[in-house]
Amino acid sequence: MKRNAITAAGLAGVMLLGLAGCAAPAAETPPAASAATPESAEAQAAAQVLGGHWEEQAIDMTGKELVSSFLCGADGTVQIYLRDWETGETTRQISRDNGATWTEEALPAWMDQVIEGEGWELSYLDSTPDGRWTLVWTLLEGQTPEQNQSRQWIVDPQGTVTPLDIGALFEGADWAVMPAFLDNETLALLPIQRSADMEADCYRWQMTALNLTDRSFRTLPGVSDCSTTHYEEDPPGSGNWVGPTGGMIAYTGAAGRYVYFAGMEEGAQLRVVDPETGSSEVWLEELPGNRPAALCADDDGNLYYLTVEGIYRLAAGGTLPELVMDGAGTHTREIASLELNSPFEVGIGSVVMDRTADGSFLVMRVRRDAQTLYRYSWVEG
Repeated sequence: MKRNAITAAGLAGVMLLGLAGCAAPAAETPPAASAATPESAEAQAAAQVLGGHWEEQAIDMTGKELVSSFLCGADGTVQIYLRDWETGETTRQISRDNGATWTEEALPAWMDQVIEGEGWELSYLDSTPDGRWTLVWTLLEGQTPEQNQSRQWIVDPQGTVTPLDIGALFEGADWAVMPAFLDNETLALLPIQRSADMEADCYRWQMTALNLTDRSFRTLPGVSDCSTTHYEEDPPGSGNWVGPTGGMIAYTGAAGRYVYFAGMEEGAQLRVVDPETGSSEVWLEELPGNRPAALCADDDGNLYYLTVEGIYRLAAGGTLPELVMDGAGTHTREIASLELNSPFEVGIGSVVMDRTADGSFLVMRVRRDAQTLYRYSWVEG
């Protein structure tokens, strides 16, 4: 997923691109494309009346690595940051039509403050749903994983850059992985000590929710004391590891909750964690669809996930997902393939998906050899 110098922790750090849903109002959900339940049958009948269909658009970005989430706006604007594999140069692509067309535009002025000196590269960028805070990860790769250096930054709406000093916040830690915004001011992350944790293949800290305003923090349930990614051992001591194949996302229907896939040998569960109550529970025991690969949500709390069959929608508080976009004839099978998304391999969760203001879906694999951005949009007639 990254260059060979990147370690398992580095992989885990970037596997959560696109964690929160696009920061845009929920668009009207298009009719479903497949009849697997009564709900989807009704939607399919509506689709036949309207005569609409989902259209796949492939946008070639060969040679570029995605190093940001899809940063979506309520006006249909979408931004992504890319890094050239040959030169390491960072560029910014912006769409003003919900991902249909893209243009390269100048980097923000504050970018010069975080890309410090030769060799430093942007490795991750994400923003809160309201755009109040921007999180930036930069990386200087060494000859060995232990020589890698990483710096974290927080940028406010005025473009003021402030270092996020992991060592000062968490004594003994010198790095953090798996960042995810839980709401407009809270960042979830897993502090680690690279030399000790990587050698032991074990993280000694728990997932932590950090308040960006006052720098207070609390631990979150749902992560074991010893893990190489966001895994739980369920039940404890059983050796049955479960973890997300598409990363962790903020569940926008309820502030502070987060949702993730649990990859099992015979399928996948959907789990939800509420840091306020300390509960960590199974939302869905058996998730419909083969090889779920990515998650996103809208502002109404509806959840969407990509599988081999297409894109499913799970209504806020619901328990019966419906296939709202049939992937037949598209690249969803390739994107969510078994070989590239095994929950038992390091580097899982290398697919980014988000929903734009007009209800379209943007999907991109974070792999050097497969840099194509796919857009799925509803077309009337």
